Amino acid sequence: MKKLICFHCGEEWDKDFVYDDEPDSFTRTHGLIMRCPACDTHITPIKDEKLMEEAERLAIVVGPDIEVLMQHLEEVGLVNV
Repeated sequence: MKKLICFHCGEEWDKDFVYDDEPDSFTRTHGLIMRCPACDTHITPIKDEKLMEEAERLAIVVGPDIEVLMQHLEEVGLVNV
């Protein structure tokens, strides 16, 4: 099962949980998680601003097609299989 990774803290989340179970608990652009419920407990946020900007642009271009977004994010190591 593929996992989405929060860009702020690095926490991994099941896509069904993000989309179906607790969608209001996440700040996201389509499938790109910018903040999650675990952000306040992590000390080391992800700081690669350029990578974050590229991923956010991709999320906007791909739109709600989570499978296509996850495929592209997997290619750059931002989705775990």
